[in-house]
Amino acid sequence: MAAAGTPSSEAAGIERSEPTEPERQYCAGMIRFGREAFQRGRYQDAKQFFRQAIEADRTNSKAWLYYDRSVIFALAEKVEQGSGLLAPGRSLTTSGATVPDLQVEQTAAPLMPLAEEGEEEEVEEEEGC
Repeated sequence: MAAAGTPSSEAAGIERSEPTEPERQYCAGMIRFGREAFQRGRYQDAKQFFRQAIEADRTNSKAWLYYDRSVIFALAEKVEQGSGLLAPGRSLTTSGATVPDLQVEQTAAPLMPLAEEGEEEEVEEEEGC
């Protein structure tokens, strides 16, 4: 009998079982196909390949890493395609014509951490030399 809060031995055996060699090979193939799709910018397809890889071998950290990346890129692609989600005249892509709003943002001064009063005086003295 399983204690409260612990999975039954049957469920634990399923979760902790090592993947077989064919499952690992299938996982490696799906990762390869997913990477090719990702490099071509087909993030939804890549996401599906990586999901299949994870289903074959849940212990493969590469599959999880690539799946997470493809989910983020697929979501960004959906956001960009949704015209009502971005301000008019703005784009997240860097290809094509430049957007004036992005140039203004790049020329803004970078954020500097707040310095203590003693540090500010030292900087001013060094600049005068």
